[in-house]
Amino acid sequence: MSLGLSPTHKIERAKVHLDALDQAIKAWQKSQTGAFSSYDDVERGEYVVEILPPDTDVSFALLAADFVSCLRASLDHLVWHIAATRGTPNKRICFPIYGENSMEAQISITKSTLGIPDEAAAVIRSFQPYNAGDAYKLHYLWILNTLWNIDKHRHIPLHSAVTNYRISAPRPLRVDTCDDHMKVFFSIADKSKVKLNPSTDAQIIFGEETEGVAVTINDFRTIYKAVIEKVMPAVLASCRK
Repeated sequence: MSLGLSPTHKIERAKVHLDALDQAIKAWQKSQTGAFSSYDDVERGEYVVEILPPDTDVSFALLAADFVSCLRASLDHLVWHIAATRGTPNKRICFPIYGENSMEAQISITKSTLGIPDEAAAVIRSFQPYNAGDAYKLHYLWILNTLWNIDKHRHIPLHSAVTNYRISAPRPLRVDTCDDHMKVFFSIADKSKVKLNPSTDAQIIFGEETEGVAVTINDFRTIYKAVIEKVMPAVLASCRK
């Protein structure tokens, strides 16, 4: 059975967005090396290290949202194309995703998969996050679907940025922190002992705290791989039986 243009193109487009996001994050991580600046405050006898993390902007979240949208849509398109080979798909045809198993969820799944082979519907049920029990929020399909809904109905899913900076030095005299930068004060006599180690493990987090979703670019790679290597092949294989 052929995937047809729509699911294939959505998958390919999702990969384009994922690669673009990966490159943008790597450039941002590299820019962390310029986060440190320092100067002597001779009058106070202090050596001052200032840490100003590079900004993030909405482009990261837009790329992430486009990736999520394309990948999630590819699943719906897949089911629609399967149904289309057997007649005119019903208006509710889609790839349903549920975290909790309930009568309402089962009715919705039945209606959403009406028109595709029973074997394919069974495979879709086997991939439901509710099969993970209380750990359903860790399931890659639940995360994908939740991020999709956040972007569609609430806001662009940018959670936070996390950066760790390491300074090898004697105990500082004091530390001043603000929302966007930090100053660390040392005795000027200790200047030669202060070693700055820029972070290379900075991460941008996507999701929403209230939903319990906080994922990185590595999680996106895992989700993408699971969809194209597990879910789609299994659904298609069930249609060939």
